[in-house]
Amino acid sequence: MNKLVNQIKIFISLQRELWDKLTQEVDFDFDPFLLNAPKQGSVTLNNKWKYSKHGLGFRFTEEITGTVIDFHTVKAGADCFDEWGLETYFNSLGVKGRKLLQDNYVNNKVLDIKLKHQLDLLVQEGILEKNEKFYKLV
Repeated sequence: MNKLVNQIKIFISLQRELWDKLTQEVDFDFDPFLLNAPKQGSVTLNNKWKYSKHGLGFRFTEEITGTVIDFHTVKAGADCFDEWGLETYFNSLGVKGRKLLQDNYVNNKVLDIKLKHQLDLLVQEGILEKNEKFYKLV
């Protein structure tokens, strides 16, 4: 479970850093619905990350590795995340992501159900807290 928690920490850190980079590179505050947010572009965080806006969120894709950080609400751009964003991240890691999930009893057949179960276990253990559909490290 430690490997899963460590990868969640990396995911949250990347999500936060990419959101911070994006907000630093625009010279105005985003409105709550991101109506004034750029539709696409790129930021540099060690390597180049392309982004595109969708609905109330953003999808960032690292150009070299293809790693994806995707969140669909502005709230998830800070320290919170949901199962969907985390699942997207693990899938983008390819074999490494699948291996990590398999090591934590999450198989691809029922990835969303098993990942939710693992996240709920982390909530029970006091490692994560859950508010509505968002998780956060304690």
